[in-house]
Amino acid sequence: MLRHVRSSALLALVLLSLASIVSASPPPWPQWPFPITAPIIEQGRRGMNPPSEFGLYFGIYADQPAWFNVNSGQVPFRQDIVLVPALATPLYAVQGPHMIENYPGGRPAYYAAFLPQLQALLTSWIPHANFDGLLILDYEFFCPWWTGHYGWPSNEGPLAHDYDFRDDWREALSITRAATLAPMNAAQREEYFKQEWMSTTREFFELTVAAVRAVRPLAKVGIYNQPTQTYWDWVFPVSAHNMRVGHDEVPWFWQLVDVVIPSIYSFYQSIPDGQVKGPGQDHQSAFEFYVRNNIAEAQRCANGKPVYPYVSFAYHSSNAWYGTQNCNTFNTQRPLQISREMGCNGALVWGWYRTQQDYDTQAPYFNNTVVPFLEQFSTLPAIPYARDQCPPDIGSQGGVPGPDGLLNQNDFVVFLNRYFASSYLADVGRQGGLQGSDGLLNNNDFVAYVDMYMNGCR
Repeated sequence: MLRHVRSSALLALVLLSLASIVSASPPPWPQWPFPITAPIIEQGRRGMNPPSEFGLYFGIYADQPAWFNVNSGQVPFRQDIVLVPALATPLYAVQGPHMIENYPGGRPAYYAAFLPQLQALLTSWIPHANFDGLLILDYEFFCPWWTGHYGWPSNEGPLAHDYDFRDDWREALSITRAATLAPMNAAQREEYFKQEWMSTTREFFELTVAAVRAVRPLAKVGIYNQPTQTYWDWVFPVSAHNMRVGHDEVPWFWQLVDVVIPSIYSFYQSIPDGQVKGPGQDHQSAFEFYVRNNIAEAQRCANGKPVYPYVSFAYHSSNAWYGTQNCNTFNTQRPLQISREMGCNGALVWGWYRTQQDYDTQAPYFNNTVVPFLEQFSTLPAIPYARDQCPPDIGSQGGVPGPDGLLNQNDFVVFLNRYFASSYLADVGRQGGLQGSDGLLNNNDFVAYVDMYMNGCR
């Protein structure tokens, strides 16, 4: 499962700890409840950062109202952000929209219960009616689009959080809409499932965002991990194409949100290209390919709206070998560097401590690895997002630059097909993205090709 997995235990404490770990020894373990303090709203910088500034945010994730006054030395973390976790509103349908379809009393009854629950939480967590920072809803589990929606088969039933979203949807409608579906053939039924999914999810997100704006009208609203974070789908052209088709099915969604929030966590420990990978590792070029594709797709969907990727200084918990361990220097720094290079408006840092031991153990890592880098990184100016469009698609050029001297999307597809057909042959030297002396492509060719592609079409 390559999704963001969270614990409910004190996940916000990184926010406070980074403020004070510049000292030689870790500060005392913070005690709950933290005081609610108004200055970060009334006196701090409000709203989104100006175009000349790359904003660094630490995301607040807590099980109770909490504001944090952060003094992080030379690292100018912004504090005007609140992340609402999915489980903080128990009526959010983590299992999928079939739960809305099956809710006792139907959709009206569901929204009559869910929306007040969300609004009550927001007014409790954000006591300031004029809050105009980032408000991120972690409603990532089912997406508004149909084509390319992630998921996998399961037989655990409709109440299980098992990620078989579309299968559960089909099964639910086969019961609740049996009379409507009866005269349809298989293709008609599938189209009906798709259209009803899209109308139901649109209703959910539009009513949800409207409810947020009714109580905190100045907040900049985003939905975490939309477009969906993915590592492997970008590697396979068909999967990548289906994802883009899905994202394009819902133009209303990208118009609805104020900010777009992709996620670029490190799923694997990245090692230099040319070294032999062990379990739980990838090559640095593959990691960069994953990060750049996720950001580029978010920027494409955002269509000029601010983009703030979520990054983490720990490896994703799905990695059986390195999960939750501190990232190495490359995986710590490159997500932020690439976000800036590609013209994002800022980045949101996610992290957690679960115990006093975790807190004490992590302090040296932040002291020696994170803080020195961030102190330097935070002084760099933003790089404006240049909305460079890919060169016009002039047909497949066999994986080499076309007559315009640049690579386009069809070239990329052709290259990937050739690369994977070569079965990762031995490295025979960088060939500039073209065939090597063996007539096939190798790992260095892949690195060179990605460089060429990114230079020609970001």
